[in-house]
Amino acid sequence: MVRAGFTLIEVLVSIAVIAVLLGLLVPGLNKAHEAARRVACAQNLRQLGFGISSYAEANKDRIPPTGFLPSGWGGRSNNPTGSPEQMLIVRVADRNLAYKDGILWDGLGRLFFAGHLAPGTNFYCPSHRGNHPQSRYLNLWGASKGEIVSNYQYRGMGNGQSPSPKLFQIEPINTALAVDGMRSKPDYNHRIGVNVLRVDLGIEWISDPGGVLGSFLPDDEDENDGSNTNNAWDWIDDARSSNTSE
Repeated sequence: MVRAGFTLIEVLVSIAVIAVLLGLLVPGLNKAHEAARRVACAQNLRQLGFGISSYAEANKDRIPPTGFLPSGWGGRSNNPTGSPEQMLIVRVADRNLAYKDGILWDGLGRLFFAGHLAPGTNFYCPSHRGNHPQSRYLNLWGASKGEIVSNYQYRGMGNGQSPSPKLFQIEPINTALAVDGMRSKPDYNHRIGVNVLRVDLGIEWISDPGGVLGSFLPDDEDENDGSNTNNAWDWIDDARSSNTSE
């Protein structure tokens, strides 16, 4: 007995059903993957926090220095506002841009330079979609020169009310010390929220589905004059997460 094959209509119906199922499943899978990347990002910030704590313990409570702070705080120019937008940079390109001690490693990069953190993964967010993925800098961490940009924004001191460079003198203790990148919109890793390392070394996720933080940031990293980043820091200091901390 000859068995009839599938008709064209049955094949088309099957394809349509599969397409609908995929349409239902893919967004859920994407959300699950992003949630996993967000947790990995929080763990990176946690490791940076441990590194900062170890660095401070070895340096009379001082957090890693940076040449991008305002003048009077070890900055390399007379700019009273500094260059907070550049504090994703962990190693500057040449000695003329170095912190006053002449070391090229800057800010969070001092954690690697001083042996408190290994190079690579902890400095890069798995959700980063901008111009500075980890793969771009793999060969530079072992080199003696060349600019290296991370995916995390360092502050280098407390907020305007408590600008101390000493970790346990910064008040309030929920002041943000490092966060996801904020130099431009492409540096903003998660788009719907931000992972935050507080001065007390706690990690917090601040949900931002309306994109308020992203609205502070320019479309291009060269358009940030520092005020954008300062406004973003102020928003993060004032924000409180409606979610459970990581």
